[in-house]
Amino acid sequence: MSEAWRLLQSAVRSIGIENLTPNRAEEVGICDLSWAAVPGDHIAVRSGPDVAWHHGIFVSGGLGSKVIDNRPEDGVKLRSLAHFTKHSMQAVIVRYDGDTDTHKAFSEFAARVAVKSQPDLRKFDCEGFSMWCRNGRYETFEIVTPWHRMSGGKYR
Repeated sequence: MSEAWRLLQSAVRSIGIENLTPNRAEEVGICDLSWAAVPGDHIAVRSGPDVAWHHGIFVSGGLGSKVIDNRPEDGVKLRSLAHFTKHSMQAVIVRYDGDTDTHKAFSEFAARVAVKSQPDLRKFDCEGFSMWCRNGRYETFEIVTPWHRMSGGKYR
């Protein structure tokens, strides 16, 4: 873990935030994730005492489960679920209002296109990438939540 990441987590904890659990999160066991998620689901995992979660789009289940995520060091990649959940202690499936199979199919398609075309998504964190795949716009609550809390509710 980098020194910058440690400082960020300390700053977030100093304002009373211990865990930036995604909105609309349904907790599932790490071992159950490959069976509970369906292609197109926005999933997230958290390692140990980290404040933040790592997000991705689930694209195939069962024994050969795969996830597409975006990391600053290597961009948008198709990874095994085992690699995605490595060192993780918690897992959630992020639910969306009015979710349908069509929405999930679109998010899976958007993630697969991003892997093939490698658009410049460096400004997107992993949560922003996953939300972009799900609803077509960049959003990130892990960044907004601390600013909202620090500003006394003035910043959204």
